[in-house]
Amino acid sequence: LPQHFSPRLPRGWIAGVLFAVGGFLLLAWLGRVGAPLLSGQAPALENTTTLVIQAMDLTLIAPLAILAGVLLLRRSAWGYLLASVAVLKSLTMALAVSTMGINMILAGVPDSLAIVVPFLVLTLLNLIMAVLLLRNIDSAPRALGQPA
Repeated sequence: LPQHFSPRLPRGWIAGVLFAVGGFLLLAWLGRVGAPLLSGQAPALENTTTLVIQAMDLTLIAPLAILAGVLLLRRSAWGYLLASVAVLKSLTMALAVSTMGINMILAGVPDSLAIVVPFLVLTLLNLIMAVLLLRNIDSAPRALGQPA
């Protein structure tokens, strides 16, 4: 798989955005869920009946993004695969949350700019990383001896 990507692929930038996605999700949800749990209280459910989104983000999406970034920096085949999946997942997730936040504001429902603005930034960054990933795919693989 690494031989199907151009040597010019900005692995460091892509990994950095993946680390930002993973770190942001960890901080955002651990702040809302972790603090009450540590004090022996149940986390606030706000407008939901379960914490499925938080559980999925904390156990799947954030670790995936961080692991993908680490493996991509190491030039592992798994890194190229997971980074491609994680960037596109992060793009669609950030775009959906950004759109939801904008629509909530337009409908007069108060929402925190501390959530909307970072997701708008993550949408833009992941869009750029997705374009870079797609532009650096080589249809013909390089020989194994060529530098990656």
